[in-house]
Amino acid sequence: MGLRSKKSKNWEILKDQDYKERVKNREVHATQTMERGERGVVDKPVKERVLSLFIAGIFAVLGFFVGCIGMIMWGFFQFLSNGDGVSFLDFDMSQIQITSNWQVYAWTAFVFLMTWLIANERLMASWRSKNSMIDSTDINTYENDQHIMLPEEVQRTYDWFPDVGAHSSVQVSSLLSHMMLDRKGLKRVDVTERHKKDMKENGEVVIHKGEVVQDENGKIVRTKKPLIDEKFGQDLFTASGIPVTEKDIRKPLDVKKIEYNPVDDTGNRKDRDKLPYDTVADLINKDWEFPEYEVQRPAGAYIVDTAPVNTMVLAITRAGKGKLARFV
Repeated sequence: MGLRSKKSKNWEILKDQDYKERVKNREVHATQTMERGERGVVDKPVKERVLSLFIAGIFAVLGFFVGCIGMIMWGFFQFLSNGDGVSFLDFDMSQIQITSNWQVYAWTAFVFLMTWLIANERLMASWRSKNSMIDSTDINTYENDQHIMLPEEVQRTYDWFPDVGAHSSVQVSSLLSHMMLDRKGLKRVDVTERHKKDMKENGEVVIHKGEVVQDENGKIVRTKKPLIDEKFGQDLFTASGIPVTEKDIRKPLDVKKIEYNPVDDTGNRKDRDKLPYDTVADLINKDWEFPEYEVQRPAGAYIVDTAPVNTMVLAITRAGKGKLARFV
């Protein structure tokens, strides 16, 4: 009760949104980045290692001279302390064995080590920064990472099957998607005429609504109509909750130029598992059939997989599993 008593701020935001605002974040095809770059090769830090040793060597030489001067100054201090003279002119530097004094070399080694540690760390930090967009040892990334398939990829990769009424020789193993079709460039078929309402004689129903219409000779009346029922497709758009004003969304697909299974440079079809037609329009015109006993012409086509795959359909109670519009 406590939750329901509070006014929902989220609902206040969502309730006045139009259809485009509600579905704009569902667009995962056009907003993904399709460009893929090359990470390149991480350079070995040889130059940085050598340069750090060179810098350390320079400072070690300077440190050696500073150590030597320090030893001389220490000798001169002892000279004054012992009363052997009163000025630097009286001091004999030859008495000090600078080159054989281990303290000088220990000091030089200390300077070299400390300088190398500092220089190496600074140069390696610069190397890591330079290679930060190349080195991927801290994460698992791959140059050929997959992406969500574009509608154009789905149309050319998988097969097509009529959504209702028409028959096709394509063997379906799984439904993947659905697309409404434009009737332009597609064939016309003979459609059986059916009574629009019950026919009565003497108050009794003699012909029920939906039964086939027969002429005076008892033959079934059939009329040429486009294979694709665009009005039925618009009704499906409406049943799916897409407003009539969204013309760009409620737009059927023109399949005349969509490749299906064209011939490649070797003279063979690109996909041996598909039927031998160049375009989707060729497939529909030459493979799809509409028997006389079918009632509803197709509005579009399912994009289907024909491979021997396992298919799982997940739905909860009242999920509209039996309704075509919801399943589409």
